Amino acid sequence: MPFINKVLGPAADELGLILGERIRMFRLQNQIKLFQEAQQMLKTAGISPQQVGLKTLLPLMEGASIEDDPSLAQKWSALLANAANPQSLVTIEPSFAEVLKQLTTNQAHILQMAYDAADPTLPKEQWLDKSAVPAKDILAKLSLSVDQYEIAAANLQRLQLCTNLTDVINGKITFYGPYNSICLGGYGYAFITACTPPVQ
Repeated sequence: MPFINKVLGPAADELGLILGERIRMFRLQNQIKLFQEAQQMLKTAGISPQQVGLKTLLPLMEGASIEDDPSLAQKWSALLANAANPQSLVTIEPSFAEVLKQLTTNQAHILQMAYDAADPTLPKEQWLDKSAVPAKDILAKLSLSVDQYEIAAANLQRLQLCTNLTDVINGKITFYGPYNSICLGGYGYAFITACTPPVQ
């Protein structure tokens, strides 16, 4: 930047090198932690790891390397653990890493609330309806403003993690969008399952 170069003079290049080195160290430390935590998750579950394909592994490592939120960092580790789990019941889509990279902490908490409310043993048409988490419950638990909630809900819908609901009440079709409630679709449920530590 011209301003920085003018103010710092020759020291600008040195500052750039220092900042670059710190960023590289931050990313390296995150990647080391990623593998350590994933290894521990598999060890706790008594599971021996399998090789993870580069198409899944590289985006996962890239996303985890720039994560600065501990709760989201754990989801990155769980995603790697499940990718390395030969017994995993969920397919680890390469797109999961890109989705996780675009989530905020609050959005991840909202998804977790919807995941905890879901009952996959029910028929799909009942599961979607009965698993919806009302907006008022999300606002209260996470202390979000309406604006914060609406932005979060819009992003979750954009990423196709939650689904719109329709119901028929007294012969009238009623629409339930993500702004009134949050409900996971099949892709969203698989995504959160993949971001949850594996169990034996």
